Amino acid sequence: MRFISSGHGSGLWGLPATWLGSFLILFAMMLALPGCGGCRSDPKTEAEKEAERLAREREAKKPDFELSAPVSQPAGYKERGCRYKPGHWTSAIIEAKANKDDFVGDLEISLLWDKGTKPVGLEAVPYWMNDWRAVALSKGRPKGLLGSFFVPPTSQIVSGRLNLNARRGYARFEAPFSMTRMLAYQYHFVVLARSPDRYAFVRSLYTIKPPRSMLLDDLVGNFDYWVALVKVDRQTPLPEESLFWTSIAYVLWDDVDPKSLTPDQQRALVDWLHWGGQLIVSGPDTLDTLRDSFLADYLPASAAGQEDFKPADFDELNDHFTLAGQKPLAPVGAWSVVRLRPAAEAQYVPGTGRLLAERRVGRGRIVVSSMRLSDRSLIEWPGFDGWFNACLLRRPARIYESTEETEEGVLLHWADAIHRPDDAALNCNLRYFSRDAGIDLDQYTYLADANSTTAGAAAPVPSYSPGSMPGLATDPKLADGCGVAAWRNFSPTANRARAALQNAACVEVPGRWFVIWIVLLYLAVLVPLNWSIFAMLRRVEWAWAAAPLIAIGCTVAVVHVARLDIGFARSETTVGVLEIQGNYSRAHLTCYMALYTSLTTQYEFRQDSGGLVQPFPTVGRRADYRPLMGQGLTTLVFWRGKNSRLLGFSIPSNLVDFVHAEQMTNMEGALTTLRNTSGGWDLINRTGIPLHGVGVVRRDESGQIETAWVGELDKLNIAPLNFVRPAVDKAPWWPDRRAQDKMTREIVRREENPTKDPSGANDPLDANDSLDAKAENRVEIQPTTKGQINLRALTNLAEKADDLRPGEMRLIAWTDAPVGSFEVLPAAPQSRQTLLVVAHLQRAFNGPPEPDRNTKEQVLTQGEP
Repeated sequence: MRFISSGHGSGLWGLPATWLGSFLILFAMMLALPGCGGCRSDPKTEAEKEAERLAREREAKKPDFELSAPVSQPAGYKERGCRYKPGHWTSAIIEAKANKDDFVGDLEISLLWDKGTKPVGLEAVPYWMNDWRAVALSKGRPKGLLGSFFVPPTSQIVSGRLNLNARRGYARFEAPFSMTRMLAYQYHFVVLARSPDRYAFVRSLYTIKPPRSMLLDDLVGNFDYWVALVKVDRQTPLPEESLFWTSIAYVLWDDVDPKSLTPDQQRALVDWLHWGGQLIVSGPDTLDTLRDSFLADYLPASAAGQEDFKPADFDELNDHFTLAGQKPLAPVGAWSVVRLRPAAEAQYVPGTGRLLAERRVGRGRIVVSSMRLSDRSLIEWPGFDGWFNACLLRRPARIYESTEETEEGVLLHWADAIHRPDDAALNCNLRYFSRDAGIDLDQYTYLADANSTTAGAAAPVPSYSPGSMPGLATDPKLADGCGVAAWRNFSPTANRARAALQNAACVEVPGRWFVIWIVLLYLAVLVPLNWSIFAMLRRVEWAWAAAPLIAIGCTVAVVHVARLDIGFARSETTVGVLEIQGNYSRAHLTCYMALYTSLTTQYEFRQDSGGLVQPFPTVGRRADYRPLMGQGLTTLVFWRGKNSRLLGFSIPSNLVDFVHAEQMTNMEGALTTLRNTSGGWDLINRTGIPLHGVGVVRRDESGQIETAWVGELDKLNIAPLNFVRPAVDKAPWWPDRRAQDKMTREIVRREENPTKDPSGANDPLDANDSLDAKAENRVEIQPTTKGQINLRALTNLAEKADDLRPGEMRLIAWTDAPVGSFEVLPAAPQSRQTLLVVAHLQRAFNGPPEPDRNTKEQVLTQGEP
């Protein structure tokens, strides 16, 4: 048989040659592919294998978590470490990473003393408190966590510990960390600048670090301010709640985008300003940066175009702040300078020409400059440090004195001998009425007890003479107090509120004879009287039906007489202070609450995220606190998240215990004052709460006190202020009006006993009230009727006008309207709240800035032979 070819060659097994070739090529490609069975890549070298083994071993030896030591806020970008100021709440940033698995749990911060072996107890209460926050970490991804803590007044060396606690299963990771203490007169100076290194020179200014004795070097006490050069990045390291800004005295702002601050940080800064913070704005570019920002309504001036400065433009500044022997300030080269156009409520800073403008913002202040404050020509001017101190910081004049105690050969102290170098009130302007009213320098500077957090006698006041630091030879822990704006449980306000609570929250538990008589009376009504009545009606069988009704009636009577819901009684009584700044719709609310329960109750307290709460001592002095026999410290959990919660607070049966809470709260509107057509003043209430017992006190431009009584001022209402000169020369200004008011009328006064300790150590009500102790006879103020709330002692404190400057105006009133977000769980069926309202309606400018009295060079030259 003959086969006819198709025109293609045949290969092996009769396959077409083209097919066979394709198959061979495909087979060769498969052999070349990596991973092909039977064909592998070149084996790894032994060195590479060893490197992989070492990497796996390192990974296995890594801890489950990596936690950096907390960095307290505010934080400079080149700084590490955790600082604390006793009596102040601190926020901190912790860098964390989970190395093994994803982690969901809680971050706990606890405070310890005695080399990290004992918890730091709160002041005069049997508790210590840890901060908790929820945490979620992804494996291998670092994350910045926020934490907070509160160090109570203590002279002990405090350290901290971080704990990561898992939600499910048992997993706990601990990391201790050290902390650095800030002294009473030390505060933060924050620099927010696009180029923060341009302001590194601030740290070397004598205004920041005055020459003091070398004995202070080991105590980190030879400077007044911790300078934080903040680098604005994805997260600006500033607290997001204003009550965490109490250790910040100044913020210098230079051309930073205001949007780099979160909305919470912006709100916190504005709150801080209204209660005494000071903002220094470095021109000229910053004025344009802030023009449409959250600070626009508070800026003292706007930029009115570029301006070429001439030597004559510096004459006024040189006349005041260029001292003898110093080279005057003059423009050198091309300065970037703008002309300032002051706002309606602003002024040029006296003595500076038109180079600086300032404006009051509540108690605080904003000052702007027409030139950049880091300009070399300016900072090389010999008078720059004195000008910086007097005009930008607005502190008193200073004087140099020759000494051998410092490397510089001079000491620098306040020119006025009445001011001590450790005066915290001169370094920080921040104040809260409930914390600072009636506090004097010694209470700001020194702890009442240098050896314990809870009890002790008042510390002796070190001797002082101008030019020397107090107590250097005998008291190495200089100025261990809390400074201004600190959380205080024994301030004059707190002591008066405590006395009012102890009277209003009194619980009259039935005594033994009361119970016996009640039982006998019940048996008499139930048996003989009940039987006799129905026997006369010849219906003795009805006595059995009446017995349950008699039992119910007697129960109601007993509850009414004993004033107890037997087995289920709970009550809340709150006395507080609502502090308001004029023309501002946010307020600082302080609540002192007394809680009574007839059964042991575990309480939980809730408020907004920026709210703070702690147990409040039931004693009026630290020295009076004594823990019960065998009583230790109970742990409280302060939980921070979308809101603040305090957990673990328990009250035993038939006892009263106290709580202290503070928060910044929104009002519906502001309290404002306006000039009327007759030239007088009108008061407008848009706060959304009615005000009772309204009185207003002001100091006129001549320095005389004037008062106006308003009485009732409902919400959304207006009232004229008819000022008159009072018949007395000191508070109380309206004793008759207060006597007719239901919250302030029932007063008993006991004049001071001549044999009584003049320091007030034996008077719980006024133990820390320096104004009463020094300015007038001491009195004990108590309501005559138990169970009533009385604010007379608090109103008397608020009416004192010694701190009012010419042009300033203050309102004192009270309200029982609900204010704030403070919530107690379980809620009590009986709840009362009364708040003292203190409103600072008008603020005045400071006087002219004071130049230094001499220069360092003058003192050194005079000391030469």
